[in-house]
Amino acid sequence: MDNLFSKILEMSIDGSFVIAFIFMIRVLLKRAPKIFSYVLWGIVFLRLIIPFSIESSVSIIKVRDRVFQEEKSAEVQYTPSTTLENNPDYNTSYETTSKDIPDIEIEIPKKTNIIPYIWLSGIGLLGIYSIYSTLKLSEKLKDANYIDDNIYIARNIDTAFVFGIIRPKIYLPHGLQENEKEYILKHEQIHLKRRDHIFKFLAFVITSIHWFNPLVWVSYYLMSVDMELSCDEAVVRELGTSIKKDYSRSLLSFSTGRKILTASPIAFGENNVKSRIKNILQYKKPKFWILVLCVILVLGTMVGCLTDSPKMEENSLSENTNGDKEDPIKKVKNYKTEEEYAKAFIEEDIKNLEEEYSKSDSSKDIRIEDYEITSFELIDTFEHIMDTPLEMWKLEYKFKPNKLVAHAPGNVLGDGWLNRFSEVETPYLLFLKNGDDVK
Repeated sequence: MDNLFSKILEMSIDGSFVIAFIFMIRVLLKRAPKIFSYVLWGIVFLRLIIPFSIESSVSIIKVRDRVFQEEKSAEVQYTPSTTLENNPDYNTSYETTSKDIPDIEIEIPKKTNIIPYIWLSGIGLLGIYSIYSTLKLSEKLKDANYIDDNIYIARNIDTAFVFGIIRPKIYLPHGLQENEKEYILKHEQIHLKRRDHIFKFLAFVITSIHWFNPLVWVSYYLMSVDMELSCDEAVVRELGTSIKKDYSRSLLSFSTGRKILTASPIAFGENNVKSRIKNILQYKKPKFWILVLCVILVLGTMVGCLTDSPKMEENSLSENTNGDKEDPIKKVKNYKTEEEYAKAFIEEDIKNLEEEYSKSDSSKDIRIEDYEITSFELIDTFEHIMDTPLEMWKLEYKFKPNKLVAHAPGNVLGDGWLNRFSEVETPYLLFLKNGDDVK
């Protein structure tokens, strides 16, 4: 449950960046046909529900770039260079053995994260309310009179609307004038032709999933507004610009004293009459070049919002704040066995030794020709500190340089071999068990 909510929260954060960007693009499209603004909201809701995306260099999503990458790389799966000798709090005069580590049973109470359950409760309440509203509205429509095709007239409703998902029907209130009926019916038929009833239902479901994000609710509202405005423009395009005044008067007359239907997610009616009338009266057939620019802008927005910026290459070396390259072993990586990691640790340690040798003019040709693990043993296992067992291992190894130098670390063992660590410098490695992997 925690993982699911974490994923939803991450998608909601990314979606918020997309929503903010769409707000700005919508302002640029203020004078353009509203169908383009309407399409933009489809990008938002896709971003909010699709759990994956492809990478693109033009993506506007930057939240997982440098900062998130560093946070993830700092997660303690294992810390390859975290040895006791590198710890400033470690007392090098004290020799740590398994006898010094007492067997202590630590009972750590697990705290239940209630936030995911609050999130689910919010979804449940919205679902219950929507079902209740739909059933209540369905009860009112039982006595509706069939007119033609999928058109019905009901006496106990105040506004026209489309009801249903699979087999949607158009319901008109009783007492409409003929000119009002023509325009309002045409409006609802265009909704059905464009499958607006399906898109708005899906948008409501996605909004319910992200109910904790106020920007998503604002997006849902503005999407509904742009849906109606674009549908009005489609009516004017089909019936001709000469109907603009009559259509506006019909909307005004039809909306006076009537309620707005918003309760049920599978039924939606007319709202925002003032802005709709204003948009109808100002509507003009757009020029071709304006349409081309709008299409290019929407397509560019789609690419930028539905893709993620490229992640850092796993094998590339990132630089730290001092400009130095990080140890590649420090990167998050799983190994099949402890020995596999121990070898990687030694190989990196050998590189560091060779770099130290190279700082001396007399030692430029020093190379480590061979190494051998002399001791690698499990010291203790801690069962109750973390969710997975935590193991402490002791590592010792010897190495053979191509020639000996005065400042070589460790003790000479003979035949050119050196012992890498003394007793108090022996590294202790910590591992977390992760299924068949160690980290």
